[in-house]
Amino acid sequence: MASTTISQPTPEQTSLSSDLPALPPPPGVTPNFTNPPNRGKLEIVVTSLLLCIATIFILNRLYMKTFIVRKYMLDDLTIVVGMVGTVTCYAAATFGVHEGAIGVHLWDIKGQAGSRNTVISVYLISVLLSPTFLFIKITFFITYGHIFGPMRWMRICALLGGIFTTLFYIAMTVCFFIVVTPHRGQTWLSNTSTQREELNLHFGVPSSAVGLVIDIYLLVLPIVAVSKLQMATHRKLGIILIFTTGLLACLGSVLSIYYRVRLERTRDQTWALIPAKTVTLLEMFVGIICACMPAASHTWQHHLPSYDSFKYHLRARNGTSGLKLGGTNPTPSSFAESNSRDVKTSRGVHEGYVNLDVLEHELPRPVKPLQTFIYSGRPDDLNHDGINLTYEMQQSSASPPPPKRGWTTV
Repeated sequence: MASTTISQPTPEQTSLSSDLPALPPPPGVTPNFTNPPNRGKLEIVVTSLLLCIATIFILNRLYMKTFIVRKYMLDDLTIVVGMVGTVTCYAAATFGVHEGAIGVHLWDIKGQAGSRNTVISVYLISVLLSPTFLFIKITFFITYGHIFGPMRWMRICALLGGIFTTLFYIAMTVCFFIVVTPHRGQTWLSNTSTQREELNLHFGVPSSAVGLVIDIYLLVLPIVAVSKLQMATHRKLGIILIFTTGLLACLGSVLSIYYRVRLERTRDQTWALIPAKTVTLLEMFVGIICACMPAASHTWQHHLPSYDSFKYHLRARNGTSGLKLGGTNPTPSSFAESNSRDVKTSRGVHEGYVNLDVLEHELPRPVKPLQTFIYSGRPDDLNHDGINLTYEMQQSSASPPPPKRGWTTV
């Protein structure tokens, strides 16, 4: 295949073009070569704040896996690689603002000032965009497979979604690399005026549209799975609230489509690149934050006392304690007059604290402590989702009552 020969401009043409704006200004607008308006600083402020927040979440995830769980999984590797790619894109975008012409109107740029640095910045972002999104989004599918493993349909959905996401972003990575990389005989600047560079803009909108579909899929899957679990309603709502942070990623995808369409339809691309790059980095950082949200919840529960423990200490401080047994409570005077110790029963059987000495004085016959037996099995009267444990509680006395059976979810 014959190489493409690019004609070089004469010194007179170069001198003439260096005194003219890179793009003719609109009617009534005078080019400002000295101190042009630049909105690149807004991008740096927003993305730097998101970088700090995402860094806190990723460090917390590494802390939780290192010192609390003490075990690493595949999704920990993928999210770290995704974070590295996101930071690289952030550095390339910041470089394009500081050293290039991104954020300035083209008619405020004299000749090809800053063009080389601008092209390098755009090239790095275009090449790294798809693989970075791949590692971020594949993290969710791996995490879903770990969390909802007992649900067969969830494992299948996570596997199919992961395969589609991997194939799609690998294909987009190859396409973007071929399109934006100069061929033999071309320079970086000359490549920006070819038809292949125009394809780079055309690929952006459908790529963002497919990314939005994947984000919605990642948002709906865990919500449906949690809604099928047998647990208290307030716990379901709390878990669903963690996963609904993915709405921010969906919002970022919608904004990315909108600004990419505007970028494709304008000639003032250095000015229009700022919102397009900002929402793209927003989508990356939000994806990392959402992927680390379960780890943040785990750390929170590990270091802060649970609600039951807090309630017990509050009652102990006030000189009272609660008893929940069969839906009845002893009289307040029984607890006020008792100085005996409180014994906490098994979680999921009774909520609260049982005073055994009070029971001994209240009941006509001596009572032994409750014994709780937990064993696995399939319930006959409930829909089994693979995450159920059954328990049998029997209280020993002179005339033992029939055993009480129940179900709890863990």
